[in-house]
Amino acid sequence: WNVGKPLEIEDRVLVPLYKIREFGDYFMTYSEGVLLECSNINAEKDPEKLIWQTLPDGEIGIRAPHKDSRISEEHSFVRLSDGTVFCTFRTTTGHPYCSYSRDNCHTFSDPEPLTYSNGRLVKHPRAANFIWKCENGKYLYWYHNNGGRGMPDRNPVFLCGAKEVLTDEGMKLSFGQPKPVL
Repeated sequence: WNVGKPLEIEDRVLVPLYKIREFGDYFMTYSEGVLLECSNINAEKDPEKLIWQTLPDGEIGIRAPHKDSRISEEHSFVRLSDGTVFCTFRTTTGHPYCSYSRDNCHTFSDPEPLTYSNGRLVKHPRAANFIWKCENGKYLYWYHNNGGRGMPDRNPVFLCGAKEVLTDEGMKLSFGQPKPVL
């Protein structure tokens, strides 16, 4: 399944996917995210000539450290103004995790819990969370703002704004405070 929008970078299209490594009695018990990249989909008309690769490079996708959660799903990606790609995803820790790529998605930083600009951890259950870039250059983050660890804890819905901040590594997102929406 997929809840994330494709990411377009120049002529490349990257589609979020999930590697399910293990199923339990109820649902997936071990998962991680990847991107399926096609470098010629905008130019090639013959589907048999499309060139695909899985990113990040290697066998391991984007996932929270196993000591924290074996669940890393429903990744949402957005490209920042300097070309950095930001990713957020659900876990079973009661918090979303995030990661950055500064090399066209070939590698990602070690995922860590998402925080507000004041350093406080963002709360979120095992549910989809989304990040979108707005026309004004700022970002909007959709999530559930509770520390539930399962799937029933999906209401209410919150939004918070984010803006780019320049760090020694490049651009990062700084998240504002939550506002209830739905």
